Amino acid sequence: KPGKGEGENTTDSTQYEELLLKKNSEWRRMLDDSYKYPLVIDNKKWQTVKHFILGSQFKEKNESIYNEFSLDDNENSKIATSLEEALKFSHENRKKIDPDFNSIKSNRKDEVRERALKEKFMHHTVFKNILLGTKKAKIIKFIRRKPSETDVLLMKIRKEIV
Repeated sequence: KPGKGEGENTTDSTQYEELLLKKNSEWRRMLDDSYKYPLVIDNKKWQTVKHFILGSQFKEKNESIYNEFSLDDNENSKIATSLEEALKFSHENRKKIDPDFNSIKSNRKDEVRERALKEKFMHHTVFKNILLGTKKAKIIKFIRRKPSETDVLLMKIRKEIV
């Protein structure tokens, strides 16, 4: 139930659009970057937001690696279709990641994620309605074996949609 998940805490049941979220039992997964739903960004098709982020870290210096994460001409590629394989491939090629992507001085990583989230939540009604259904609730990102994080960027996009 909305407000009753891991790390969720609410005393205000009106904080969530309960009917909308109760109808879709996968609403929490749908908010996640790894939820499978093909998106078109940079005129390329991506299996998930996470695939786009992983590919984008190679875009400027290693475009061929960037393209491996896209579904374009890679419909049967494990890298383009499986998040586990994409993460593994990214790790294997970590020395080829664009130097500015994870730099403290650069916002590129956040900009790439924001761009993908806007595509997902502003241009696809199902996702837009799920995000708006959370109303003003704090959105928490569950990370296995780590403390949960507040998803500030997703809440920012929710605010922009309203």
